[in-house]
Amino acid sequence: MFIKRNYIFLFLLFLTLTSGCQATTDELLEASTIAFSDSFTATYPEPNVEAEQVSYYTSEAVGVRDETEYNLILEKDEQLFLLFFNPVEELDSTLNLQRDMEAEQEPLLLETYEGTEKQAYLIISEENEDEFKVIAGIGGAKVSTITVNSNLEESVTVMMEVLHSLSYN
Repeated sequence: MFIKRNYIFLFLLFLTLTSGCQATTDELLEASTIAFSDSFTATYPEPNVEAEQVSYYTSEAVGVRDETEYNLILEKDEQLFLLFFNPVEELDSTLNLQRDMEAEQEPLLLETYEGTEKQAYLIISEENEDEFKVIAGIGGAKVSTITVNSNLEESVTVMMEVLHSLSYN
């Protein structure tokens, strides 16, 4: 009987400790908002990854998995990032923002940035219980991904890094 109670106690202790260490959705969204906002004051080195149509900088191990006209599939570890770009659209274009707002009717987060030369946005929606759909864009370029909760902030950082440093070849 004593051993059975110890197992129950240890199990309850484990549940309490692991649930207390997980960030809430609000905390994850707040951290992502900060990563998005901070990206506009960061400086990025020259592009260090060159694809056929575009170049970009990344400090992470983000490689090109596939390339088609105006699209790149990027991969970091096993997470895919879809980069869509339209070289005709300027940095202050709102075309992608308008389309993505129509597609994502009830996002958990919608952040925008309007600078003198750039129009940017971040949309985060719940994909399922443990994942988010993330779309980030600057002008005519955008990146989207599905990410697990624990990688949300890092995913936003990687996406904004690619978008801010994107140049057309």
